[in-house]
Amino acid sequence: MARPPATLDVFTAIGHPRRRQIVQLLATGDKAVGELVSELAASQSTVSEHLAHLRAAGVVSGHPRGRERLYHLEKAPLQQVSAWIDHLDAFWDERIDKLRHVLDDLQGEEPR
Repeated sequence: MARPPATLDVFTAIGHPRRRQIVQLLATGDKAVGELVSELAASQSTVSEHLAHLRAAGVVSGHPRGRERLYHLEKAPLQQVSAWIDHLDAFWDERIDKLRHVLDDLQGEEPR
């Protein structure tokens, strides 16, 4: 896997299925690389490289605990994803409402 670019946005960072798995695992609480390796059944180098991408985008950060480093999710970048999804939801809700009105008109019924 290639080295993460100096600037990486949250959407690119979570675009990879393995990185989304890491995000899901960290959503349950802080985890060390070894725990992630075990839960993902992946190599340590693979998990570390994916964590590097997530760190570059600010999605995760780590802090030392003894000889290991615990990783946890950062809220702000994921809020960008949430806001984008909310925008799409509003768009589709509006479109579906318009379609519903057209269909009601075609059937000669009062709009709901």
